[in-house]
Amino acid sequence: MLLLDQAGYSNNDVYSFLWYITDNVGPDDSVAAVLSQTSLILREGPAHYLISQYSLEEAVQWFKYNGYPLADYGREVIGRLQWDGAKDRIGPFVDILQNNGYTIEDIAKMFVALYRSGNAEGIYQNLLIEGLYHYGGYTNISEIAGVLLNAEAGTRI
Repeated sequence: MLLLDQAGYSNNDVYSFLWYITDNVGPDDSVAAVLSQTSLILREGPAHYLISQYSLEEAVQWFKYNGYPLADYGREVIGRLQWDGAKDRIGPFVDILQNNGYTIEDIAKMFVALYRSGNAEGIYQNLLIEGLYHYGGYTNISEIAGVLLNAEAGTRI
């Protein structure tokens, strides 16, 4: 896949190859390890590949390995969980983030980014608080308020 990209094949060709691997090969660490080195935009394939081929914990590790920002891949993961009707997996996702070294501040910034992504009336609106309190297990309201304010949530809460 990386060779196709470096040889000048179009993003569409590289994307088609990634879809072929997704449908016919299954998880392949050698593919997962080079996703960020291609010209593919995260939403155009790498996110789908990692989310569909690996466990949520493994996908987070590959996103992190590839250097994708938490706000970017968090949007893709949570969007997919919402789409699949698996809102109850957001809590385990927050746990996985914590287990992979992300702090409450990092996770709050991700939820603020989701909230500000232009879908404030949709699926991300309630996640700003629910993501940390209900799903994330943080029950200290002062701590939640503080990290959200520090994450520049401001009065938009």
